[in-house]
Amino acid sequence: MILDFQSVDGNKTAKEVLAQLSNLSYKPEAILVTNGNEKLIGTLLTKDLVNCDQLAVMKDIISDRKFTYANVNFSQILKIFSQYHLRLLPVVDKDKKPIGVISIDAVLGNIEERQEENETI
Repeated sequence: MILDFQSVDGNKTAKEVLAQLSNLSYKPEAILVTNGNEKLIGTLLTKDLVNCDQLAVMKDIISDRKFTYANVNFSQILKIFSQYHLRLLPVVDKDKKPIGVISIDAVLGNIEERQEENETI
């Protein structure tokens, strides 16, 4: 799980979020959108943010609402990634507040490690 992620309040406009992202040294692949209580309401790919109406409110342009809890096992996470063709999956706590993200690269790396372990047995 990656603990470094970008989240924004769902009431901000795309223009405000793009201005916020311009101050970062890196550009995240996706942005987690939260409500006023910091609870996850969805995810938006950064590339989609660039191409949308700049006055659009983030909570209205969310492209994905999938997430997982921290205690979910790897096979369930793999199923979510494959079923919905995700590149990134937010991880939330019991209050649905974001605590990290899982990238497709991490999932593929985990699969590769498991295969290597099986080959050495």
